[in-house]
Amino acid sequence: MGSPKHIATAVVLATAALAYVSAPAAASAFVAWQVTNVPWGDVLNARKYPSSGSQIRAPIRTAPCCR
Repeated sequence: MGSPKHIATAVVLATAALAYVSAPAAASAFVAWQVTNVPWGDVLNARKYPSSGSQIRAPIRTAPCCR
């Protein structure tokens, strides 16, 4: 069997790993939003950061449920 120091280290690492995995994410997520002035059939581009030159992450097409 391992030494008490190795066992204590393993317990600490296992506890830290469990806390890391079970902790909630620090980043927030969109729950809901309302878009106005996007014409029917147009596309709203969700971008990486707020700039017209930013990378488009997801084009969101207008639909009856989103009006």
